Amino acid sequence: MRLIESIDITPGMLTSSSIAEDDHPAWSSATSYGLGARVIKAHRVWESVQASNLNHDPESDASSTWWVDVGATNRWRAFDSQLAPAVSASTDIVYVITLNKRIDAIAMFGLIGSSVRLRVLDGASAVQYDQTFELASARQINGWWDWFFAPFELVPSLIINNVPGYLGWRVEITIGGSGSRAVGEILLGRRIELGTSLVGTKVGFRDFSVKERDQWGGWQIVKRGYSRTVDYQFSLPQSDVDRVFRTILRNRARMCVFSAGDDTDEFGLTVLGFVNDDGLSIPVTSPTCFASLSVEGLTEE
Repeated sequence: MRLIESIDITPGMLTSSSIAEDDHPAWSSATSYGLGARVIKAHRVWESVQASNLNHDPESDASSTWWVDVGATNRWRAFDSQLAPAVSASTDIVYVITLNKRIDAIAMFGLIGSSVRLRVLDGASAVQYDQTFELASARQINGWWDWFFAPFELVPSLIINNVPGYLGWRVEITIGGSGSRAVGEILLGRRIELGTSLVGTKVGFRDFSVKERDQWGGWQIVKRGYSRTVDYQFSLPQSDVDRVFRTILRNRARMCVFSAGDDTDEFGLTVLGFVNDDGLSIPVTSPTCFASLSVEGLTEE
């Protein structure tokens, strides 16, 4: 049982990207915007909710009197703590990030493409890590029908451990392929071991669709997103309780990657999300404690 504790990606860290930030014009205090006009400021897209919108700074409009925050620009969707909408492009997606903290793991979710190349360069621009990961699914073939007729599958997520990432080093991520490329979220951070996963860990989901029955008994269904849920069961030494407790407290309102361990992705036990309220329970026994951790993933479509 482990988590990847994420770091914040700031504008100063994003050295370059192949994704242009040209979704809309940059906001200008000298321009009068009409109702519905969209602009960019602080790597966010803002929409005007009034006509004759002149010299009203979107960032200062806390009450949304003049502007509403629509979301991150296409370039910054990879770091907005949302899986949708994703960064999208018709060519390879490239991000170059200069680290301001040490990391040892990188995770990507909502991937569309055939491969991911990761390079890490030190302060002297010498390559310290260079590896390409194919996104073809390793799903087991169950018989000749699967062999001949099952569709070719690509995995939508990738977790890379043991990354040599130190202060001042550069991380280069390239999502390649043909046709459309996309990524919903990129997370950089440190892997922290919490304990040993146990039988009894449960996976599920929370559906945000609306299902209502009318007066004649017919159903009206509005399909919406959903989020994955995992209730992890794990053991840990009594001497580790305080460390694990402080780790979860530190990340109680931070997006992290949670995993039951190596080779458990196929069971749905890896999730990008947050600890639920009152999500950690550790009955303290001696010498081994048996804990539970409840996690909810980011909303998917």
